[in-house]
Amino acid sequence: MDIQRFSRLPLWLVDRYAVWCNARRETYVPTGLALNIGTGGVDLGGWLNLDESKPGDLLAHVPPIPLKSQSVDEVMLSHVVEHMPSADGALLLAECRRILCPGGSIYIIVPDMATVFWAWRARQITTESLNDFHIYSYCQESPHRWCYDWRSIRDLVTDAGYLDVQRLNRFRDPRLFSSAWYQIALSARNP
Repeated sequence: MDIQRFSRLPLWLVDRYAVWCNARRETYVPTGLALNIGTGGVDLGGWLNLDESKPGDLLAHVPPIPLKSQSVDEVMLSHVVEHMPSADGALLLAECRRILCPGGSIYIIVPDMATVFWAWRARQITTESLNDFHIYSYCQESPHRWCYDWRSIRDLVTDAGYLDVQRLNRFRDPRLFSSAWYQIALSARNP
């Protein structure tokens, strides 16, 4: 379900749909070595979990990523790149390309600011929620530093040299460990 399909629905109903999707979500099991960067303390089963401040499998500030070149089959960046300036996000994507095996996959999930601003303009979220949660995200210890929509996150990924960039369903794709109306997700392949 994308913005055009739920633009006439109240957000409480869209949130209820997200909860329904989460309850029915299949568990995604990665194949090969899979790295989850920026866990925020939520480790994914079957993944090597890396964060700069939360306990997990690896504790490191990225980039650089403390793994060998072409050693990882899949990388997950769920709500990570919006916490850094765009140039640093590009550096992180380049580092992910270094550690990904040829043909390896990357999954990136960020807040979809086009959808968030739509919800604000439609008065479905408050100005306080817009700023405190979505734009600056003061509700967590690492605030947001950059905003993305589909075009800007796709361009960041293609500029980093990834191929086959595809949008993932924000509610139903099993690679997303949580459904949410305010996020956008994509997958891409390392050449």
